[in-house]
Amino acid sequence: MFMDDILRLEKDFQSQFLTYHFFSRENVQNCINGRINSSNLTTLFQENASYKNIDEFFICGPGEMIDTVSDFLQSIDIDSNKIQFERFTSTTKTADIKNDNVSEIKSNVSVCVDGDDFEFTLSSTGDSILDAAMNEGADVPFSCKGGVCCVCKAKLIEGTVSMEQNFSLSQEEVEQGYILTCQSHPTSENVVVDFDEI
Repeated sequence: MFMDDILRLEKDFQSQFLTYHFFSRENVQNCINGRINSSNLTTLFQENASYKNIDEFFICGPGEMIDTVSDFLQSIDIDSNKIQFERFTSTTKTADIKNDNVSEIKSNVSVCVDGDDFEFTLSSTGDSILDAAMNEGADVPFSCKGGVCCVCKAKLIEGTVSMEQNFSLSQEEVEQGYILTCQSHPTSENVVVDFDEI
C-alpha cells in the first residue's frame, strides 16, 4: 500500500531506515522467504546487532503476527514500552459486559474534553462512556469503537470502570489509569474521565 513512501524513506534515510521484505508465497531473491516467525526474526536480528539502539518498534498487521513479533522482541530483552502496535481486527471477543449476571449500577459520570466538563448519569449495563458522552454533546475523539485503535484513550481520574475489550493499551497504561472509553462502563458510584490528561 505504501511501497513508494517506504522506498523514499529508505533512500532518504539510508543509515537510519532499514526495510526487510518478507514473502510468504513466492521466493524472491534478496528477501526473506516465508512468514514472519521467530526463526526468521532470529536470523534478521542476528545479522543486525544495532537493534539494541532502536528507540521504538512499530508493528502493524494481523493479530497473530503482532503477537509473534512482540513476543520475539520481548524475548531478546526489548522493553515492552518500546513496542508499539496497532491492530485492525481482533481474533478474540471477550465476554459481553451486558450479560444478565452483572449487577446494574447507576453512576454519576464526569467527562472532561478540551477543557469542557460534561456530567451525566450512566448505567453500568448501558452505553459505553464514549457513546454517553457523545449523546451529551461532548466532542470526544474516537475512530474504530472496537477497542483497537486507541483514539478514544482517556485517563480515569476517579472511580472504576470495566472494559469489554482492550487490544491497544499496554498493561502499564492500564495500571496508570488509562482506559478505552469506547469499551468502558462505570462500575462505581462516581466516575471522572479526562481526555485532556493524555
